Amino acid sequence: MLLYNQIMNGYLEEYIESRKELIRVIRKFPINLREKAFLGEWSLKDIIAHLTGWAEHQAKVLRDLINCVHIEYVGNIQEFNEKSVAKRKDQTWRKIYAEFIKVTAELITLYGDLPKKLWKKKIWQDKKYTPEKYIKIEIRHYIKTHIPQIQQVINNYVK
Repeated sequence: MLLYNQIMNGYLEEYIESRKELIRVIRKFPINLREKAFLGEWSLKDIIAHLTGWAEHQAKVLRDLINCVHIEYVGNIQEFNEKSVAKRKDQTWRKIYAEFIKVTAELITLYGDLPKKLWKKKIWQDKKYTPEKYIKIEIRHYIKTHIPQIQQVINNYVK
């Protein structure tokens, strides 16, 4: 049991650290470039809207899992991403960033309070996803995908 707690706490700490690093690089990003597309059609504002959509989804999944409520499967990930960005398209940078900070803080609380028995519980019976898998995906998404993308733009524009 102790080893299990250390592993789950390790994932949570890793998520917290990856979130801190993401916030650090976001803060270094040139203000005048926040809404300029650099990742296909996506800007930094769009990336944060996208990440907020996933954090919001994960928070709902965890709440529903805890409360034994039926959880709807996302389905098409590309479509989910597009909807998350479109939903926030007309919002200001300040509002989108504040929402990201709030929902990811909520996610930390939810993961921290998640009963041990639910960490490895399948979210959908016919899928491989568990809360443990979700947090690992989010960590990898921050560290391997978005932090390097954002840092590359900073490296190219900030001298």
